[in-house]
Amino acid sequence: MWIEFNFQENSAIIRKEPNDEKVYCDSVLFYKIKIALQKIGFDCIKRLMWKDGHLVDEREHYIIDRKSKWFMWNPNYQVRSAYEDYNDGKVILRLE
Repeated sequence: MWIEFNFQENSAIIRKEPNDEKVYCDSVLFYKIKIALQKIGFDCIKRLMWKDGHLVDEREHYIIDRKSKWFMWNPNYQVRSAYEDYNDGKVILRLE
């Protein structure tokens, strides 16, 4: 997994490397992204958005910094799952 931050567009591009295995749900994808971010020094957790009071689908996940400085989510969750885009090669997540 390769993570590229684009701070000008407030996005993160998550690319699938050839030796990475497929994922079959957003929960697993966001867990793998969280682990990859923790390996490079970020202190973050994976959460369900609705548990923090956001008015979204009850299955939508996001990654949040423990100090609440930023969070990463899929802005197209209503249309397409993030794991489908990731399995196709890359997924673009929004940074807020």
